[in-house]
Amino acid sequence: MSDIIEQRKLAAIMFTDMVGYSALSQRDEKLAQELLEEHRQLLREIFPRFHGTEIKTIGDAFLVEFNSALEAAQCAIEIQRALAKRNADILPDRRIEVRIGIHIGDVVHRGGDVYGDGVNIASRIEPLANAGGVCVSMDVERQIRNAIETRFENSRQRNSKTFPCRWICFESCCHGSGRAPLSGKLKRNRHRANLCRVRLHSFCY
Repeated sequence: MSDIIEQRKLAAIMFTDMVGYSALSQRDEKLAQELLEEHRQLLREIFPRFHGTEIKTIGDAFLVEFNSALEAAQCAIEIQRALAKRNADILPDRRIEVRIGIHIGDVVHRGGDVYGDGVNIASRIEPLANAGGVCVSMDVERQIRNAIETRFENSRQRNSKTFPCRWICFESCCHGSGRAPLSGKLKRNRHRANLCRVRLHSFCY
């Protein structure tokens, strides 16, 4: 039996998840598959711009590795911006929304896959994000707070049974995604045409 080579490193891990995909698949499998493929194409065009490496897809989810927390966060915001722009003139049942979770930590590459706390925590943080939102660990937030143009506003605090500490939700105004598409009034206003809200959650872990 050949030895499996392992590589351990510090990396930022991003999980993405397509909101409402399972329910849509039950209602309209053809449409769900169409939107899934469009979603994959759009995200795969964005990952390389921020030096993201796609590790694998898991159904409608992506697992992506980055060299830094900053690149991962910038990529996440760009994804939400691109989707907000795409969704602006789309009927509700054809919109594509994603949740994104990011953590930075030790990972192990083995057999073409990646394992470790960095992966486990990112996967558990991602479901906490709102549709069109980004949830990051406190380790990530500390590294990006002074290096990213997005303005963070502490909007609420929660307790989680999954994690033994409080997590803090930040809301950010930026040229990006939001929980709802831009209104016609905003789209007609050139100065605010791309303005929307991205929810960025910082999770204390």
